[in-house]
Amino acid sequence: MSFPGGPDIVEEPDAIWNSGKETEIMSTVMEQKNLLLRRREALKGELAQTEAALSKKTEVCMRASCNFAEAEARQGEAGASLQELRQLVESAVREVKALREEHGRLSKSLEELDAVLALLDQLPAGEPGEPQARKAGEPEKRTEQAQTAAEKAPPRPGLSSYFQSRLDSVLQRLEAYYPDRVIQDRIDQAHETLGRDLTDLYKLLGYASRKEFLDAYGYQSPSAIQEKRSTEDPTDVVQRKTENVLRRLEQYYPDHVIPGRLEQDHKSLSSDISEVYRLLGYESRAEFLNAYGYTYQPSVGGRPAQDFQPMLDALAEKYRDREKPTAMGVLLFENPEYKGPLKTLSNKAQELLGMTLVTYLRSIGVMAEKGAPRGRSASAARQEGTASVAGLSPAATARLKDLYLGLNPRFYGTFEDAAQKLAGLEAGCTRGQYARFCITGATDCRPDLEIPQGIHFIQEGAFQNQQGLETIVLPESLTEIQASAFEGCTHLRRVILPAGLEKVGDRAFGGCTALEEVDFQGGIPRVSPSAFEGSAYRYTPPEIPGDSDGQDFTYTSGVGGVTITGYTGTAEELDIPRTIQGVPVRTIAKGAFSGNRNLTKVTMPDTIQRVQGLAFEGCISLRKIHLSNAITKLINTTFNGCIGLREVNIPDGVTALREKTFKDTALERVHIGKRLETLDPGCFFRTYDLEDGRNNHPQALSEITVDPENVHLKAEIPFVFSAGGRTLCAFFGTGICEIPEGVERIGPNAFSGRTGLTDVAFPSTLTEIGEHAFSYSPSLRRVEFGENLRIIGNSAFYYCERLSSVLFSEGLEEIGDYAFHSCPIHLVSLPSSLRKLGEASFDCLYNYYDFRVNSQELRIAPGGPIEADGDAVYQTEGGEKTLLRTYGPQFATYHYYEEDDEDYDEDDEDYDEEDEAVLNRYTVAEGTTVIARGAFENCGGLISVTLPDSLREIGPRAFRGCNRLKSIQLPHGLRSIGAEAFRGTVIEELVLPPEIAAIGDGAFAGREYSNEAAVLRSIQVSGQNPHFRTEGNCLFRRKEDGSWSLMTAFGEDETVTVPEGVTEIESLAFDCRTMQEVRIPSSVRDIAQDAFHECRGLLRLRLEYAQPENGQSWAVFYFPEFQYDSCSARNQYLDCIRTNRDGVFDIVKYDSLFPSIQKFKDRVLIATDRLKSAVQLVPLYRDEYLNWLRENAAGAVAVVIEFDDLAGLNTLAELGVFTGENIDESIELANSAQKPEVLSYLMDYKNAHIGITETDYEL
Repeated sequence: MSFPGGPDIVEEPDAIWNSGKETEIMSTVMEQKNLLLRRREALKGELAQTEAALSKKTEVCMRASCNFAEAEARQGEAGASLQELRQLVESAVREVKALREEHGRLSKSLEELDAVLALLDQLPAGEPGEPQARKAGEPEKRTEQAQTAAEKAPPRPGLSSYFQSRLDSVLQRLEAYYPDRVIQDRIDQAHETLGRDLTDLYKLLGYASRKEFLDAYGYQSPSAIQEKRSTEDPTDVVQRKTENVLRRLEQYYPDHVIPGRLEQDHKSLSSDISEVYRLLGYESRAEFLNAYGYTYQPSVGGRPAQDFQPMLDALAEKYRDREKPTAMGVLLFENPEYKGPLKTLSNKAQELLGMTLVTYLRSIGVMAEKGAPRGRSASAARQEGTASVAGLSPAATARLKDLYLGLNPRFYGTFEDAAQKLAGLEAGCTRGQYARFCITGATDCRPDLEIPQGIHFIQEGAFQNQQGLETIVLPESLTEIQASAFEGCTHLRRVILPAGLEKVGDRAFGGCTALEEVDFQGGIPRVSPSAFEGSAYRYTPPEIPGDSDGQDFTYTSGVGGVTITGYTGTAEELDIPRTIQGVPVRTIAKGAFSGNRNLTKVTMPDTIQRVQGLAFEGCISLRKIHLSNAITKLINTTFNGCIGLREVNIPDGVTALREKTFKDTALERVHIGKRLETLDPGCFFRTYDLEDGRNNHPQALSEITVDPENVHLKAEIPFVFSAGGRTLCAFFGTGICEIPEGVERIGPNAFSGRTGLTDVAFPSTLTEIGEHAFSYSPSLRRVEFGENLRIIGNSAFYYCERLSSVLFSEGLEEIGDYAFHSCPIHLVSLPSSLRKLGEASFDCLYNYYDFRVNSQELRIAPGGPIEADGDAVYQTEGGEKTLLRTYGPQFATYHYYEEDDEDYDEDDEDYDEEDEAVLNRYTVAEGTTVIARGAFENCGGLISVTLPDSLREIGPRAFRGCNRLKSIQLPHGLRSIGAEAFRGTVIEELVLPPEIAAIGDGAFAGREYSNEAAVLRSIQVSGQNPHFRTEGNCLFRRKEDGSWSLMTAFGEDETVTVPEGVTEIESLAFDCRTMQEVRIPSSVRDIAQDAFHECRGLLRLRLEYAQPENGQSWAVFYFPEFQYDSCSARNQYLDCIRTNRDGVFDIVKYDSLFPSIQKFKDRVLIATDRLKSAVQLVPLYRDEYLNWLRENAAGAVAVVIEFDDLAGLNTLAELGVFTGENIDESIELANSAQKPEVLSYLMDYKNAHIGITETDYEL
């Protein structure tokens, strides 16, 4: 009988104990039993949560159905939309169905596990070979933990297949990294990717913490380990820690050479080494590491130790002829510029200097021995003059001197300096500079005490039991009186608490028996209930306006205030309270009011500082909201689905509004606060319309007001301008727009997406149109610019799909990239004043008109630096002539010729008739030195191009997408080819000129998203070129350090071998569809993330390892065949080929993906390849591969028969796949397939290794 996650178990329990391996088998069986128990606990937890989610979702479904029935009966009366309610019902039904399926699956899995456990319970007790440390009582304990975690976790719906696969992947990696189920290190540092996935999943599954998740799945977390270790013998502790350190050292540094960046690369390991070498009695870390055979190259703070020598020399020179400090604190005070480096060096002094830093500084004459003359003595410093300090009263000065006498002068210098610091009069004080503004203690206080301005805190017990203190004046700067600060001051009669005071701690004035008068100057500080305990004063907490008991809210309360997490009330108009039980409300949490259909109006107090995303999601009845003016940022998901919202205010604290902040609303009235500076015009767009379903459907605002104190913006419906009126920031109207005179600039996105905009009249004062100013305006048909316009920004009129007429005036100097892209403009007439024409600025969407009938014509007035020459535009500037762009028809729109079309003839009459309007041949003008970025991009009809000898540079994407360009001759003087310059062409042979010095990434890559093989068969490079070379079918680039990187592989070979010595594989290096195997040597240390992006034919990757494992230096990794319906699974496998700290291949991730493979043949080949090479194959995945092959042995034999691969059959036998349970089925399959060689092999194997039964077969 088989069970998930474990090997086969024989159904005759009594027979097990008669064998000679009783102990071994029993131990294995009990380990499997405990594994199943843990799985059963997890399943029970998941089942309980699924049942709770199913119950809740069923209620939601029923309630939605009732609402829909009521709304349908009303037939269009005011209320929720029928369409939305119908969608809600359908969604709820789907979710209920999914939960029921998940519930059934979990129940079935639980029944199977129970059946297997019942079988195992029939085995005799005893478990002779079982480790006792982990087994005794553990299943019951973990069952309780799992149940507790399940009870605490909130109900969650059934997991999608994607998240289920992520959960399985995390559990598999945990089992691989921690097979003993004890987590001894920090996951985030030892396994960063696993730590991130674990954090995502425990939140997704509803656990309160990562520890709770790990406990539920049977793993001991660090806190539990610490509790266990407290009873360990000290010798065992040292041995265990040492073994842990050595194991990780071997993992991270197999060559036994440790660079100086140990602290930065492995912070946890560095800390453990420091602990272990002291426990073992070594003098330094270097001595410990050398004793275990490691070469340590130390550094300090990521810098070599020798970098600190100039600092030490400078200090030695400084103190050569002057008095030397006797303490490190004095040295740091006198040399603040060296404070950081000296502290860093002090931590490493034993390793780098062989002694402490103080001893070393004394040896080089920087510091003196204690007791040596220092100059100003401490006693003299403490008795310095008491002259009044500027800004302080004489009483305050005397008080500060009392404090100063108890301080160490090396930190405060003279009394005057100390007074300034203690009084907090220095600028820029922060809480980190605690001693500067905190009174920590006092002695022999006089009756009347005035604490100077600048003091923010009175520390715990600072004036405790000061019997002589009678009155005290506290400064306006004071914010906190800590616990017991004045406790026991029995003669204290009167206290005035300043307006800025925020907190009075426990028993702050406790036991002040004479205290009868306490004057609160203003504000309502947080006063502890015991603050005046035992005093004559009776404190009564004041009534706080807007306070609430929080009965209708769910919330959390912390140091920063209250966070509202939910609302349970039914009010339609809600005033959120300022405080809840006396604590101010500061935050509205994510989803706090989500889905509330009752609320129509919400008012926030100004105590609220933050509203998180989705806070009001789906509040479809909400029509008005008043936001707190303390809010400084609005998140663009806060009001998702608030389709009824009509009125809102922008808080005074908000300085910028991003696009789609109120994207689902139908706003009519908006008030802009005092500090708003920038406003994206798309912030008020309504992107979901129930009537027409169009995206980016703007709502015409009827009222926009701006706070009079706002110095940045002003509003005049339907416009919003800058304060001076010179910049038009946004337009919120429809129809015809007449921009008023005086506007000089139209800001970015000002008119973008206005579906109702039909015509625009520009003022004569306009000089600039910003980026995307009119993009996606589908109703705009014609524009005419004024004579003062100078600049049209990038994408200014992008995708105005009906804009067919544009009139430019003389004086225009710049047109940005994609300015009129996808606008069907037939005739483009540009002035001679034009100085810049951006990339693809007038590229048209070819499907709007017939190229042959309505061809595009581009004219440029003579006399300027830019001129039109036939189908292209050139620019001459500074002696350089640049081909900017080819214009006119670029796509073969009526006939597409495949690369393998043998009947294709470029001189054929049909070809000329079909493509007479398409640019197919072009000769670049003589004298041209640069072909600009994207100049011929996507010229689908281009067959040949002739380049001049003057050409020096081909820009990025210059010929990208020219999928019929078969040949090109690069000129001798060409020096640079940009990124993806020839990507997607069908060039077969390429000769790189001898002076070529730069080639961009993917310059010769194949066509994207195509199954056709790349046809670049040959690249030739001059042997004199110092930058590039070819070897085999690969082009290489010399790096700055002298090593070589692989740029691209070409040709049609099925196997590509990367030569030894190559250290890097660049972007898009392998994109050949015919390549099936790549061999990578151990010298490769860096692989670009998309190096194998288009390798649809890749089946095997062979990696060489510098350190052989099990006698093997090569590992073979098989990849699933490419299929459109399973490309995501294949891409996950390709993502394993990437650079990480363990090398260029993520083996653990590769092994964890095995269950996601769909094709049976791919599974067989992956399993056999991994078991055969077995490099870095952990026991968990080795067992998974082997068990799967044993369970599917007959299918594996069928794959062998399909490929007629007897060597593969021998591999299966060597791996131990065939057992007594599956050999007969495999023999029957071979016999029915009439494969005598396979049949003979299997019968011989059975005879030799298993034993012949009565069954016989005729050949």
